Amino acid sequence: MRNYFRILVMLFVIIAALSCSTDNSDATENPLKDYIKNAGFDQQEPPHINSNYFEFGLRFIPNTNGVIKKITVKLPDNQTNLRVTIWDVATQAVYKTEIITYVKADKETSKNITPLSLTKDKEYMITCCANDWYYYKKSDDSSVTYPVIVGNISITGYNFLNVQPQTQLYPWDTTEVGYAGDISFGFQPN
Repeated sequence: MRNYFRILVMLFVIIAALSCSTDNSDATENPLKDYIKNAGFDQQEPPHINSNYFEFGLRFIPNTNGVIKKITVKLPDNQTNLRVTIWDVATQAVYKTEIITYVKADKETSKNITPLSLTKDKEYMITCCANDWYYYKKSDDSSVTYPVIVGNISITGYNFLNVQPQTQLYPWDTTEVGYAGDISFGFQPN
């Protein structure tokens, strides 16, 4: 009887341990917050609202194969039908475009997307077209040293272009002294 009791206790402990294990197969990395921190952006200007329209966002290289499973955006003003584009930097071609139907001011909005495959060591860019944004910079106005490594993602730069909202043009202008956003993604390594 005593051995029976011990076996039951051990079985209970094993079952409890297995039921507490976590499944990280759906875990995604969002590099934005650590990018802002690791780049040294310690100042945020007052939000830009109803300014000119810009296509703006981050260039990045995945350090491993994986997929983008969602896109995230946070803007300082309400926005409808926000266009988010993922670009192939080498060809400047659109890789994927998604529309976020409504972004509430100052609230992070996410949209789950059909998993989009990314190839290790290939450069991509994620941008949105908006006339509202937050702007981050260093207090000494110095440049960021790229790449900025965040988990499995290397942020390689920030691009922007003044555009008409209905056009979809590759943003080729760059700067190393600041970042306008917020636009990011959920990356899941393979």
